[in-house]
Amino acid sequence: MLKNNFSYMGYEIVDADNLGGTSIFFGAKRVRDIIYAVSVVNYVGIEKITYEDYNNMLRRFRVYCQDTGQLDFRLLQIVCTYEAQNCQEIISGFYPYWIVDIQNGHLMIYENQPDSFSDAASIIEDTLDGKSYILSDGFGGGTENGAKRGFPFITALIILINAVAFFYMDFARSLDETILMMESGALNYSAVVEKGEYYRIITHFFIHDGIDHLFSNMVFLAFIGYYFENMLGKIQYLVIYMLSGIIAGTVSLCWYNYFGNDVWSVGASGAVFGLCGVMIAYILSDRKRFEDIGFIRIVLFLILTLCSGFGDSGIDNVAHVTGFVLGAIITFLLLIYRKYVKKNEKAGT
Repeated sequence: MLKNNFSYMGYEIVDADNLGGTSIFFGAKRVRDIIYAVSVVNYVGIEKITYEDYNNMLRRFRVYCQDTGQLDFRLLQIVCTYEAQNCQEIISGFYPYWIVDIQNGHLMIYENQPDSFSDAASIIEDTLDGKSYILSDGFGGGTENGAKRGFPFITALIILINAVAFFYMDFARSLDETILMMESGALNYSAVVEKGEYYRIITHFFIHDGIDHLFSNMVFLAFIGYYFENMLGKIQYLVIYMLSGIIAGTVSLCWYNYFGNDVWSVGASGAVFGLCGVMIAYILSDRKRFEDIGFIRIVLFLILTLCSGFGDSGIDNVAHVTGFVLGAIITFLLLIYRKYVKKNEKAGT
């Protein structure tokens, strides 16, 4: 969306493909005898652009712009990142820079940097704040008030794994239901603790005992992933999902063994409720940003889901509650940490 918005405001866009890179684009606009230029770096993912490659492209871009005549050339570096505290390693020391915090949807301008550069600030703020855009991992992504968003790949992958596992088990339904659960990786205290089958702590939340069970969990997962996967960050999103499933299953395992219940547990509910905790934590921390989700309706739905579960002996409410509380706590701590880092960054500039 940034590329589109700069182009719309009269910037000539120079794709990095023409300069030897793929995670960056340049824009330039002439205002009287001044060329206002921007370099926009998408500094995310594992294979980030290196400092050397970036500076080589900057030099080629400047040569490209100066071929248009002897004009005053001014450049602003704009770095889009999930890790604002680590992105300064890519920035060239020859030009001023701003940072777009993708995680929180904020434009960060340090005190030692210019607070204006032609119309760049308004373009970025319109993209991020004024229209509630959320940048995805690519420049083509973005959302406006819940419209088009970056595709939630991790969510889709989790749903696919659960669906494949279910239909594989469905193909083998000729076996006794309990035996099938046992052989497929269901969670059970004796199997895990006494037999050492620790893999069940993970496999149990990728299998389901019925189409309704699978459908309800995956629909809720798809809804949460649509809103929060890019916002939280794909790796952190996956880590919270896995931790919620593992710890919720472990607590449930110990709980039922303590009360002498020999149960076999399956289902992604603990992990999914961990993401429900993520959702509630984000909504409570920034209510205005999530008006389109319907906070009251979400809370009522969660309450009704938990309450209905307490009246059904087949529902693992221990896993539900554990996952939800864990997801919320991790997210609150993560948000507090980000604010702390951001505060220290400003104090250090």
